[in-house]
Amino acid sequence: MNSLPDRLTAIVDVGAAAIDTPPSYQSMFDAGLCSVIGFEPQTTLWPRDCKNRTILPDVIGDGAPALLRIFSSPGMASILAPEWSMLDVLSPRAAGGREWGKHLHTEKVETRRLDDIAIIEHIDMLRMDAQGAELMILEGAGHKLAETVCVQTEVSFNTLYVGQPMFGDIHEFLTAKGFVFHTFTEFQVRTIGPSHGKGRHIIQADAVYVKDFRHMETWAEPQLQHMALIAHWCFGSDDLAYRCVQQLESERAFMPVLEDNVHANHCLGESSYNGPDRTVALSGSDGGRPDLAGSGLEQRG
Repeated sequence: MNSLPDRLTAIVDVGAAAIDTPPSYQSMFDAGLCSVIGFEPQTTLWPRDCKNRTILPDVIGDGAPALLRIFSSPGMASILAPEWSMLDVLSPRAAGGREWGKHLHTEKVETRRLDDIAIIEHIDMLRMDAQGAELMILEGAGHKLAETVCVQTEVSFNTLYVGQPMFGDIHEFLTAKGFVFHTFTEFQVRTIGPSHGKGRHIIQADAVYVKDFRHMETWAEPQLQHMALIAHWCFGSDDLAYRCVQQLESERAFMPVLEDNVHANHCLGESSYNGPDRTVALSGSDGGRPDLAGSGLEQRG
């Protein structure tokens, strides 16, 4: 029995600026398996317009007025003020010191809660890079997070913005909402000043949380379907994808598409597994593995 979800996997991307590495869902999007609603107030940084992707200029937060601060480094834009006592010590060695984070201007904005945005019908995966506003965004998405199976969020280990929640705050919130930590993807590494040598100080990372997979018997069928696709295409987590497949097969519901391109689909069945542990083996020119964005340590500003 082969079937696909009855709709594209719905990804909401808060902080969808086209800078640095491609988003984790890029291969999945290129394969036509997901739709994206993105939010990015810096319109000059929007990715190109294309089918199944909508980018809006809204600032996502708690629904209250805020000040959006724009800096010479586009990745620093935030509704929180920079914590210069930390940033001055951890300036990236190749980015020109404070000129890297020079304040350009401030805009008065009305933030919006994800729960209040009608265009968002579903959130299967929420991706956030909001420079310290991630917890505020999560708190404003309580209703829509009910069906969400994956949250990928930037987390901080140092206070880079005044009043910024730390990794532990994000972890506590998501754990209370029924998610478990799954993996880190991209790390941001800085040099501790005044050295201009190679640094090893990790200031931020992209953390991936997934709906608690210990209790998949309580998941709805679409959640299992979308989680299988997200796990494989976005993070190369074929163990998690396989657990979803097993639960779906036990319910005689679904064999997900894991290897795909624009012109052809290959469905995951018994013959798609290799070896006694049934490790997922995918066909394709390089083993069928999608390009996974943002893996490993890199110094990024």
